[in-house]
Amino acid sequence: MKRSYASFSISENKRYIHLLLIAFIGFLVYSNTFAVPFHFDDTSGIVENHSIRDFSDFCPPKGPRWVGTLSFALNFKLGGLNVTGYHIVNLIIHILNSFLVYFIVLLTFKTPLLQYSISKYRTQQYPYPLIALLSALIFISHPVQTGAVTYIVQRFASLATFFYLLSLLMYIKARLAQNLVYFLLSFISAILAMKTKEISFTLPFIVVLYEFYFFGKSHFYLNKKRFLFLIPFLLTLIIIPLSILKGSRPLTDVLNELSGLPQETDAIPRVVYLMTQFRVIVTYIKLLFMPVNLNLDYDYPLSSSFFEAQTFLSFLFLLFIFGLAVYLLRRGYKTGNGPCLLISFGIVWFFVTLSVESSLIPIRDVIFEHRLYLPFAGAAISFSTTLFFLLINIKERFMLRINVLRSLFILFLLTIIPLGIASYNRNLVWKDGITLWEDVIKKSPNKARGYNNLGNAFFLKGFTDKSIGYFEIALRLKPNYAEAYNNLGNVYYRKGHIDKAVELFQASLNINPDYADAHNNLGVAYKEKGQTDKAIEHYNHAMRQKPGLAEVYSNLGVVYGSNGQIDKAIEYFQTSLRVRPDYADAHNNLGAAYKAKGLSGTAVEHYHKALKLKPGFVKVHINLGLLYLEMGEIEKARKEFETALKLSPDSYHAQEFLKLIQNMDKGPSR
Repeated sequence: MKRSYASFSISENKRYIHLLLIAFIGFLVYSNTFAVPFHFDDTSGIVENHSIRDFSDFCPPKGPRWVGTLSFALNFKLGGLNVTGYHIVNLIIHILNSFLVYFIVLLTFKTPLLQYSISKYRTQQYPYPLIALLSALIFISHPVQTGAVTYIVQRFASLATFFYLLSLLMYIKARLAQNLVYFLLSFISAILAMKTKEISFTLPFIVVLYEFYFFGKSHFYLNKKRFLFLIPFLLTLIIIPLSILKGSRPLTDVLNELSGLPQETDAIPRVVYLMTQFRVIVTYIKLLFMPVNLNLDYDYPLSSSFFEAQTFLSFLFLLFIFGLAVYLLRRGYKTGNGPCLLISFGIVWFFVTLSVESSLIPIRDVIFEHRLYLPFAGAAISFSTTLFFLLINIKERFMLRINVLRSLFILFLLTIIPLGIASYNRNLVWKDGITLWEDVIKKSPNKARGYNNLGNAFFLKGFTDKSIGYFEIALRLKPNYAEAYNNLGNVYYRKGHIDKAVELFQASLNINPDYADAHNNLGVAYKEKGQTDKAIEHYNHAMRQKPGLAEVYSNLGVVYGSNGQIDKAIEYFQTSLRVRPDYADAHNNLGAAYKAKGLSGTAVEHYHKALKLKPGFVKVHINLGLLYLEMGEIEKARKEFETALKLSPDSYHAQEFLKLIQNMDKGPSR
């Protein structure tokens, strides 16, 4: 007689309630992130990434992260550099990923081995969909996920996870329904995942493992039908190496770049990196259970020997967890206990999906919290299943009168609410550069990068004197820190100490002769000193090293403009705007150049574009006022100078030009 599983199924209404609850908690947790500014790698990945400003760079598809970069290009097209749009997209992706976790768990309970488990143990009266709900809620509310959601540029991780999970979900549906349409969708999603971030390299292995876990009987066997299902996924393994491969290069070089992140393979040998990762993975596991002292920039020491106490004990601990996964797998097959299989699969998922960034491929930063985003899906499923079945086993073993639904509600209160509050509070740290890097130096007091970035945050806010101290601390901790010398040079340049600034920019270049920003800044300093030949030399060097640096083209235009070569200056200003169409300074400079050529209408147009891109740009209001004054439009000129004075009450030029207009109003004295 065939058993009925109606009591296991979930009604459409309840499913919608679950999804609404997941989305509501996600919105609540991240409701304070929509104004969080660009931080850290957001600058190079988005703000200074000229490729996202031109859709021609995306056709034909190229680059290992084509899909992720395209998503930023769409954001830029719709809202420029307004951070709100980027955060909305990141949150939507995070909510969708939580939905996918939910549906993967639901469908897994419809696979042959899980159905057999339900039938054998007659536990269909228990609400298994609540495991799916709890998994999704933990995934969406856990504070460690803020590293991939609030940190905008780490959309690469969350978007790759979206296609990764969608591919697996469609594969499960294809296997359950024997429907080739779902299989095709799964295959397409796998390709998109591979073209979003390199962590997707593990997807074919997860698909094979899923087949092994939930569509086998007592052991794994590959008949022709299964083999045909799996072959296309295995073929996708070549996508990432081919995307990274440039010309004829050794395979080892390709593997070194699989992470897609800045690397120092010479500084961190493979074996040292692997030994360090034993401790790093234990740190990740600790963060899953105790998400305290989260940190954007860890000061993590390298392991020098496998037999160091921490390294060796970490290895044994990870070996124990992996052994537990193997034990649960064998027990699940032997006894028909489906939940054991699900817990084991979640553990294996965690280790497999971490393997790209936590194995033998050295990455400059040995630990980053956003690397947990994809592995966390498996951890959440494993944790939720363990909680649920511990509760059921305690009830049955001790014959306790426990209301399972009420107990799960208490578990929800004890788990999700504290996690959500912790995430909300963690997001407050991302409020601005000062709060973020103050948090970093508190947790990594001996790491120079935090002090350098905090100094830069104070400098950008106008606290130049305060920033000096942080740059000096950074240089004490790391005497060969080129970026800190460059930033300190910017401070002294702003304070008017040009010779000191030149000395610091030169010190930066002594450490890193190809540092484009330092060459550009040194060019600005030499221009200020009247040494235009030296300025041009350094601008050209910066341009060769960093063709996407819009500032250097604009600065070259200023030099040629001051030498009377207006047409050449206009050419460089236009190049600057081709590289970065939203660069307000280049529009201002272009306006001044067209004014010098007598093209007042074109000059006004560029001044207005500059103000649209950078409201409150005092210099543009003054330049526009001067242009109107020359054109005889006195009232328009007065309005611009008054606006400049409101924005900057100490503006000498605005005060003087307003006095000039007032004297003109009085007419000649008698």
